Amino acid sequence: MPISPPQSSPSKCIEDFSSSIREANQLIEMYGRCGSVDRARQVFDDIAAKDQASWSLLLLAYSRNGYVREAKSVFYAMPEWCMVSLNSMLGCYVKNGLLEDAEKFFFDCMALWSVVSWNTVISGYAQSGDCEDAKRVFDLMPWKNMVSWSSMLVAYANDKKLKDAEEIFGEMPLLDTVAWTSMLVAYAQNGVLNKAEEIFGKMPERNLVSFNAMLAAFSHSNNVLKTEYFFKEMPEKNVVSWNAMLAAYAQTGHLENAKLAFCSMSQHNLFSWNSMLAAYAQYGHLKTTKDMFYWKMPQWNLVSWNTMINAHLQAEDLGGAREIFAAMPQHDTIAWNSIMAAYAQQGLVENAKQMFDSMPQWNQVSFNAMISAYSYLHESHGEGLAAARKLFDLMPQLSLVSCNSMLSLLSENSKVERAKEMFEEIPQRDLVSWTAMLVGYARAGHIDEAKNLFDAMPQWDVVSFTSMLLTFSRSGLVAEAKQIFDAIPQHNSVSWDAMLVCYAQSGDAHSSKRLFDAMPEHDLVAWNALLAGHAQLGQPEAAAQTFDEIKMVERPDAICFVSIMTVCELEQCRECFVSMVGDFGVVARKQHYSCLVDVLGRAGHITKAMDLITNMPFEEDCVDWMCFLDACRRHSDVAHGAQGAKRLLEIDPGNSGALVVLGSMFTFGKGVKVVDQVLGK
Repeated sequence: MPISPPQSSPSKCIEDFSSSIREANQLIEMYGRCGSVDRARQVFDDIAAKDQASWSLLLLAYSRNGYVREAKSVFYAMPEWCMVSLNSMLGCYVKNGLLEDAEKFFFDCMALWSVVSWNTVISGYAQSGDCEDAKRVFDLMPWKNMVSWSSMLVAYANDKKLKDAEEIFGEMPLLDTVAWTSMLVAYAQNGVLNKAEEIFGKMPERNLVSFNAMLAAFSHSNNVLKTEYFFKEMPEKNVVSWNAMLAAYAQTGHLENAKLAFCSMSQHNLFSWNSMLAAYAQYGHLKTTKDMFYWKMPQWNLVSWNTMINAHLQAEDLGGAREIFAAMPQHDTIAWNSIMAAYAQQGLVENAKQMFDSMPQWNQVSFNAMISAYSYLHESHGEGLAAARKLFDLMPQLSLVSCNSMLSLLSENSKVERAKEMFEEIPQRDLVSWTAMLVGYARAGHIDEAKNLFDAMPQWDVVSFTSMLLTFSRSGLVAEAKQIFDAIPQHNSVSWDAMLVCYAQSGDAHSSKRLFDAMPEHDLVAWNALLAGHAQLGQPEAAAQTFDEIKMVERPDAICFVSIMTVCELEQCRECFVSMVGDFGVVARKQHYSCLVDVLGRAGHITKAMDLITNMPFEEDCVDWMCFLDACRRHSDVAHGAQGAKRLLEIDPGNSGALVVLGSMFTFGKGVKVVDQVLGK
């Protein structure tokens, strides 16, 4: 059995270092930097005669690692304070986001201030995005150095107030490399790349930070060529430089270049590994992603785990993503939201709700994902809209995304008036808002309102054009649909399909075929539209030819079989039904059984048609019995017609069409008598 080496206590270490105060203080600093505050404290307690540095280093160890209460305890126990200890305590408050405590300590407790003290407070406000308080403290400073000016510039940049940042830059007493780089970073992080390049070109001296700022800016904007240009121009590179180049390749689909950059790096940090991991995940290399994560990465963080969750979700492996989630040592909101959104997208509303209820905290993404999930619940249970609205009303803060999510849900469920109210309440509508309202009008069949809204939109995109096209198409307004179609600057598959369906439904076979031949590519929707057009016009030969062509390039779906079965004779219809289930694995739906009922009736097999209606694995409806009644009329089968009419009236007592069809089988007087018998008079 192997024997573990004896563990040296911190006290023994001090003895080994001649028990000197200086060496003990070095240990306190080392343990503090490593996060071992308990060991730092033990070393401190073992020092017989503590000096000022001992106290300050322990204070710094607690401050650095977020132990505010312990830091305060040490500070107020110190025999005397110096500027270092005062600034350390001030920095502790700032570092841990306690800015009110920091300012109170600064003005009420500190008897004297250094420029470092002032800069610490300004930096705290700057990092929190509080420009007003940062500027207030800045203006109170009796003297300022370049760090003060740069901190104020950074505060404005973080708050996206570039004009104020430019004013600070213009007022700086000295433009050194730090000042130039601060202004460069301000432009770069706010995406103003032309100004960033202009500043970069004017800089009298450039350093690694300025080059890395340009790299990060163009990498973030997915501009690979510019990123490569600045990368090659750099006189020296560090891991940050390589990571920016790696990220640019990974985000833009240059997987091989990303691999080459990764392999060329002399050292990798966790960002490097995560970038490469995300690159593999993004392009569906799940096996390689898993190999890198489990066998090559030296360590993981939350980004690594979340990347693995997304890798599984992109591969449609929800089970694998759930296993990764369960294995995570800790979860952040991103991880919770990823799994919950995946459940929502698959219509697993109860699972999504369980995840939502289990989350320790929610953000806007959480609420929006759950609201979207309720759209599936509405379709299946009729209660999702109310649940979504309740959740929407509970949101602590509404964003444009959340308003658009609720607006879309109302529109998709044809709640036009409520959707209109919400649309008018949105203070700053974007294109998504306008399009969601347009969809609401379209679904409800409000053609005029849809057209007026479309004309009032500040801009159009392919989605809004296509929504308006679909509106006209569904309403049979061929000329209006064609006008919109011709106005679309760039057609997508949905716009092509919508126009094709419009022609097909209007019975314009010539225009349908002409448009179909002009399409750059044909999806199954296009083929179905062409086939349905032939079926609607009663063209069995053309329909059969189109169906054969579909089978050569696509796998026919349920809609294809409905169209072809509609125009088939009895034996062909039966063969299609058997082939659909046996050869293509398409599950038979209600429409397919209805087609068989119609074909049996047309062929005079009235009894078989009636048996199929009563024995099919779906609930019979008015359409089936009206079809059956029409077959009885054609074949003058009064007895079965009377039975069919009676059953139809049981389902729909107000259906006068059944009596009209039944009565038409007889002369007037006899027809009235039979109708009275069916009604039980």
